[in-house]
Amino acid sequence: MDYLKLYFDEDVELHENYRYLDNLSDNQENIIQIEAHVCICFVAYKVYKELERLLKINKINMSVDKVLDIAKTITTVKVKLQESKETIAKTMLITPKHKSIAVLFDQNFWKMP
Repeated sequence: MDYLKLYFDEDVELHENYRYLDNLSDNQENIIQIEAHVCICFVAYKVYKELERLLKINKINMSVDKVLDIAKTITTVKVKLQESKETIAKTMLITPKHKSIAVLFDQNFWKMP
């Protein structure tokens, strides 16, 4: 659990979580589900913080939540060509809000600097 503390901005108090897990210790399935839930939450938190960091680096002055709300409205069209069986994808950045986060849809954006 000390490993998790390294990645949170504030100090994480875990004694309450341990007490809760001790009460569930007779049911192994519950513990596995809780561990999986904690793992999923941790990964989601890391993805959120990474996106926040990338927005800051690229001078996109929006919150992660705002960017996600805009991204939900963006459509990608995929067309499979009949003769060559090639698939072509085109992301439709139509509105000014879409264009404000267009850099996120560049193929080179997500490569490590």
